[in-house]
Amino acid sequence: MRKLFLLLILLATAIAGKAQTLSDLEAQMSTVSPSILKGENDSVRINANTQFMLLLEKALVMPNSFTYGFDSLKTISRLQPDDKSFKLFSWNMPKDDGSYAYFGYVQYKEPKTGANKFVKLIDKSDEIQQPETKGLSPKNWYGTHYYRIVQTSYKKEKFYTLLGIDFNNRSTRKKIVDVIEFDRLGNVFFGDNIFEYEKKSPKRIVFEYSAEVTMKLNYDEMKGMIVFDHLSPMKEDLAGQFQFYGPDFSYDGLKFKKGKWVQIIDIDARNPKNPNDNTKFQKPNMGLDSQPGRDTQ
Repeated sequence: MRKLFLLLILLATAIAGKAQTLSDLEAQMSTVSPSILKGENDSVRINANTQFMLLLEKALVMPNSFTYGFDSLKTISRLQPDDKSFKLFSWNMPKDDGSYAYFGYVQYKEPKTGANKFVKLIDKSDEIQQPETKGLSPKNWYGTHYYRIVQTSYKKEKFYTLLGIDFNNRSTRKKIVDVIEFDRLGNVFFGDNIFEYEKKSPKRIVFEYSAEVTMKLNYDEMKGMIVFDHLSPMKEDLAGQFQFYGPDFSYDGLKFKKGKWVQIIDIDARNPKNPNDNTKFQKPNMGLDSQPGRDTQ
């Protein structure tokens, strides 16, 4: 523990003491970031996270950072949509009580000047009641570790749908389908009524289920839809007690139609195999390779 604190002090001194390249900053972040997940207690993890954020913020204002990959940051999600219009960073920090804190940044180009700009995401998920109904902002963010951006369009309007996980606590996990939007001034917003799900029009969809199981939630390129496990309680009298929910071996989907993600019930989640395709699937790293249970699909 003393060695880690000494390392953090040395890194802080280095940050203040000399001009650094993006490569320098990435190397320092790569050294610090594992302790955000694996530090021996809250104090160690919080200190590591603080140093990591200082380094990342310094990197994000540098001219070439928008196209820089930060590929060595294996536990940090680094996502871009197909049009490369913004970058989304997110990660989680486990806590001693079994819960998790979430952190994130959105980097984009300032509309008027084209300069790099970023906004910090502040996790307020513990304070947000009925998140499915709330339009949110970076200062009031439903903390999530994102692993996929799905870009769609309708009538020249672009939509950026986010898929992510909240490891929540020792009893349950959550999977989230959200949306990120930008206004003409570059302000960032989360959530919108672009979902038609369970006969409602929520601003985001939150699935909660037992921490002992995994849930599939991802975009299926071949089907052109978001595919996910249908969740059910182990017994009917356990309805609403999400620590007893898990996949029931059926699948539902969300299909993008005329600017809305529309629920499709009971789909066949299997994809036909191409007999000429001998390629083995390799899951892209979305900063979740060291997470409990992984559960990233």
